[in-house]
Amino acid sequence: MVRGGSAERIDGGHVTENFFSLLRVAPKLGRDFTAADNRPEAERVTILSHAMWESEFSGDPNVVGRTFRLNGRLATVIGVMPSEFQFTRDRLWIPMFNEYPVG
Repeated sequence: MVRGGSAERIDGGHVTENFFSLLRVAPKLGRDFTAADNRPEAERVTILSHAMWESEFSGDPNVVGRTFRLNGRLATVIGVMPSEFQFTRDRLWIPMFNEYPVG
């Protein structure tokens, strides 16, 4: 992740669009991934963990729609997970097939 000119390694996960719904959790802010987000040609989007939202974005309630550089490409924040949700050490999630196209 790059913000403000310096790079930082962030633990994140590549997930399918139904990942959060299967776990029966929804973003606290913004929206969940859709099938359209999970396509190779789609704009890169990300959902932040609550901890990352607080530490990297100062808990800004207007974070949805903001962009930052992630693995060399711009990513738009579409959601923030609730504080109760923790999945491994992941601090953000991006659609799997947007990053790794099948075929």
